[in-house]
Amino acid sequence: MNRTFWVIAALVSMLVGGVLGSATTAEEATRVRIVNGLGRWNIHDVYISPSSSDNWGENDLVSGQILRAGESITRTVDPGDYDLKCEDNEEDEYTRYEVCIPRGMLVEWRVTLDDLDD
Repeated sequence: MNRTFWVIAALVSMLVGGVLGSATTAEEATRVRIVNGLGRWNIHDVYISPSSSDNWGENDLVSGQILRAGESITRTVDPGDYDLKCEDNEEDEYTRYEVCIPRGMLVEWRVTLDDLDD
């Protein structure tokens, strides 16, 4: 009986240690990925702005960078709610508002023609 108790206690300790240990290790980055799903249109501008902000801020693409069909960018952000906007080569805009990006998660937005602003 004593031996069985200690074996079970050791297994429980390892399980609890593994679960709690993984919670205290370095957290994964909080990220947002923008994917060009527009087919023949290229994305020339990407804006990732906290929903609480009154302006879009700087373009998240490097000067001269474009996203061709299927290409993406990934940015690390603080957890929170964000507004996302892209502009294509014809200056059409695609916008998503109040996108929740939880701590340690990767949130992906595949921009399609369905996202075209009216």
